[in-house]
Amino acid sequence: MPAYRPDYLEEALESLLSQTFADFALVLVDDSESKGAYALAERYARTDHRITLYQNQERLGLVGNWRRAYELAMEHHPKAEFFAWGSDHDIWHPQWLARLIRALDAEPDAVLAYPLTVKIDPLGHPSGRRPRRFNTVGISSMNERVALSARKMKAGEQIYGLFRSPVLREAGIFRRVMVPDRLLLIELCLLGSFVQVDDLLWNRRVLARPTLRRQRASLFRSTPFHAYLPYSLVHTVVLALSRNSPASDLSYTEKLHLVRTFARESLALRARRWRRKLRQRLGPRRLRVLIRELVRYLARRAA
Repeated sequence: MPAYRPDYLEEALESLLSQTFADFALVLVDDSESKGAYALAERYARTDHRITLYQNQERLGLVGNWRRAYELAMEHHPKAEFFAWGSDHDIWHPQWLARLIRALDAEPDAVLAYPLTVKIDPLGHPSGRRPRRFNTVGISSMNERVALSARKMKAGEQIYGLFRSPVLREAGIFRRVMVPDRLLLIELCLLGSFVQVDDLLWNRRVLARPTLRRQRASLFRSTPFHAYLPYSLVHTVVLALSRNSPASDLSYTEKLHLVRTFARESLALRARRWRRKLRQRLGPRRLRVLIRELVRYLARRAA
């Protein structure tokens, strides 16, 4: 658990420590400058031997702390077959761990399992939106898994699923890029499939709108220059050039096809998001008029 704020930590710890599958360990790494989260977790650690606590001497940022949480967990429990990141403000169903382990045991080719998710507000009230469904079990084509993941994944929900521990290191854990969860999931889908358990087992508490500006402030201790570039472009470059990515083992032709697939789907996703924003701001009728006038203008220019 990469922890930062104490506000909802007690509720999160209670739900995690109440799992029916009790054979697990919890490594909590506090990245806050105050000691509120650490002090609260320390009360639980006194009575539960499964908990190990750390506090960073200086703030690492979300990327650095998520990486450190994984490294410390593997250092303490090198034979752990599964790994999950926990948040300091969400709520887990008691059957969460048992059901996800069962799902991975049933699908040897799957590298990640996650449940249906309910979004809740700071007070714990559900948003009313239907849970998102996404599953790649049975899809053997790597390019098809990449295309589907780039188009349909819900990174903020899947990243809190249960992983097979070794594949996370192979996929680069969390890279120092914007929207790192999305890149990690794309690299993971090169290694295997994603399986979704068809039960509501996790409540995701949404505390603020996840803007890019907020991410730049929270992800890094010091913001790198590439954080101001389109993140889909940076992700494409990592897939194409990184030497410690699952894509590095592919032939030149396979990698070219993979990168082209990912770039095409990322651009299409970006276009759909912009179209949706314009529709919300302008209304469907005004948007159609705007597109029609733009097409006419481009046709005149081409003539």
